Amino acid sequence: MRKKPPFENVFMIIKRLENELREAMENRPTKEFPLVDIVESDREYTVFIDLPGVDKNKIILNASGNYLDFSADIPSPDLGSKKYLLKERISGSLKRRLTFPEKIDINSIIAKYSGNDGILEIHIPKSKSEQEGKVKVD
Repeated sequence: MRKKPPFENVFMIIKRLENELREAMENRPTKEFPLVDIVESDREYTVFIDLPGVDKNKIILNASGNYLDFSADIPSPDLGSKKYLLKERISGSLKRRLTFPEKIDINSIIAKYSGNDGILEIHIPKSKSEQEGKVKVD
C-alpha cells in the first residue's frame, strides 16, 4: 500500500473547506456597511449613508479623483449587566470607499448629516479635473 505525500492531504482539506464556505455563502446575502444609496444626475452624484446614532463630528470624508473615502464610529450601547441575546446592528469603526465613474468636484461637495433620522446626505458635483481634499460635514 502506497502512502500519500503529506501535502496531498493539506490540499484536499483546503479544497473541502473552500467548498463548504462557498455553499454557506450562497445562501446568505452579503452587504457592505454602512448601507449606501447613490443617485446620479447629469451634473452630480447624491449619496445617502445610514448612520444611526453617530456623532457628526466623528464622520470623516476624504475625496480624491473619483473616490470618496468615508469613516465613522458607530457607538455600542452600554448594556450594564445585561448581555445580548441577538446582535445584528453594527457598531464600531466603519470604513468604506465609494468609486464614481467620473472625477468629482471636491471643493463643491455638500455633506449634511441629520442625527434625527441618522442619514448622511452628500451632494457631489462631477468635475473635469483631478482634485483632492477633506470634506466638511454640516
